[in-house]
Amino acid sequence: MRENADNPPATVMETHHYQQAFQLLMRAPVAICMLKLPDFVIDLANPHMLELWDRDTNAIGKKITEVFTEVDQQGFSQMLAYVVKTGNVFHENERAVTIIRNGKRDLLYANFVFQPHYDEAGKMIGVLAVANEVTAQVLARKKIAQAEETTRLAVDAAHLGTYEVNLETQEIIASPRFSQIFGLENSTLRADYANLIHPDDRNARLLAHEEALKTGNLEYEARLSRKNKSIYWVKVSGRILYDSHGKPVRLLGIAQDITEQKVLSDHLQIKIAERTRELELANQQLARSNAELEQFAFVTSHDLQEPLRKIQMFSSILLGKSGPKIDRSEYTRKIADSAKRMTTLITDLLDFSRLAQLEPTFSKIDLNKVLKDILADFELMIQQKKAKIKINTLAVVPGIPSQINQLFYNLLGNSLKFSDPQKQPEISIDGRLLPGDKKAEFPALAADREYFEITVSDNGIGFDQQYVDRIFVVFQRLNISPDYTGHGIGLAICKKIIANHNGIIYAKGAPGAGAVFTVILPLHL
Repeated sequence: MRENADNPPATVMETHHYQQAFQLLMRAPVAICMLKLPDFVIDLANPHMLELWDRDTNAIGKKITEVFTEVDQQGFSQMLAYVVKTGNVFHENERAVTIIRNGKRDLLYANFVFQPHYDEAGKMIGVLAVANEVTAQVLARKKIAQAEETTRLAVDAAHLGTYEVNLETQEIIASPRFSQIFGLENSTLRADYANLIHPDDRNARLLAHEEALKTGNLEYEARLSRKNKSIYWVKVSGRILYDSHGKPVRLLGIAQDITEQKVLSDHLQIKIAERTRELELANQQLARSNAELEQFAFVTSHDLQEPLRKIQMFSSILLGKSGPKIDRSEYTRKIADSAKRMTTLITDLLDFSRLAQLEPTFSKIDLNKVLKDILADFELMIQQKKAKIKINTLAVVPGIPSQINQLFYNLLGNSLKFSDPQKQPEISIDGRLLPGDKKAEFPALAADREYFEITVSDNGIGFDQQYVDRIFVVFQRLNISPDYTGHGIGLAICKKIIANHNGIIYAKGAPGAGAVFTVILPLHL
């Protein structure tokens, strides 16, 4: 009986199906091989498997242990034995495999499937092995994991808290450290964290977020008002993430507790301000010292030499260099006067120079007691001039006792000395707390300190206001009348004392209308 052409024999169909299956295996995108039992001889291996092994078609027909010598050492023999013994399919993902390729050991990662293969009678005749290399994916994931671990370690080392905000739902995912910084637990609402920002800093936070929507970067510092009422400083940095349409969808950020840095920074700023103030005072002291040196040079070249020249001149006369007929008693008196004047000048210079002590001892001084003692010293002069002196209540100030006493001794003595012989001397000493608006007139005064203002006014001969700067310069006298003795050093000493106390002294006057000396001293060190 002739066979129907439309129904070929079964053997033909089986051959056709086998060829189709063979072609599919050979073109498969993964590595496939068929291992024939009982010795696991390579019966079939597609190009991907041969490439994975780094072998050619000569491997077909050989035992797998001959071609892939690492089978026994890396546990593949046990896997194959398991499949043959149980008939189960064996899976393993991302298994590390070392293969000798290109003459060197190569580590790779692959997903494996070992599946039993049966004949028509149901007898196991081999094992189908499928391998898919995933080395690139595994290494990439390991790099990502390593980077994440490095980032985590860096974040932990820097005591940073991380957070992520869903900008559509306003939900927040915060790390434990972030919640700890804000003093908040178990909250997923962004508003709960935002409400902990100090009221005075909330506007700065809003402006920073508005800017972040434009630039993509968030940066701001703010204080936190925790529930326990404590105040902390936090620095927040973040980045906006956008969808494919440019819409902001997420905010990733970090927060750092910078309270300690802020405290240290504030302390450092205070120290810098103090040191700056000290340097300014040192510079002022240096400038004063330079000016005083110039005055000393002037005194040495002029005032001290003038009596010395007279002593030399009259001594020469007494020695007979100017003729035989001389009045020896008169010349002797002039020599004595010149020597006395020179002694007084030297004494005044020494008194002035002693005021430059570097580390004076300050104590609390009752100005009322100081003036009471000074009045006792001037009692005879006050009686002789029939002076009327009025002293109102003064304050207790920090100062160097000897210098404060010298200051008011010189001021009161100056008013008595330069009284008008045609008038009864009247001297008034008043004091008050320096008002804030008046303190602002003097840039040299510290804005955060309180000061006490004392005025010493008289009805004496006064002075021309245009020469006011000269009266505080050493050996500068405005009145050279022989009726008014002295060398012009008393007020210079007053100015130096005031400088040592970080205060101010100034004067106002008019010829024949008296003078007013104003002293401003700190109430506290």
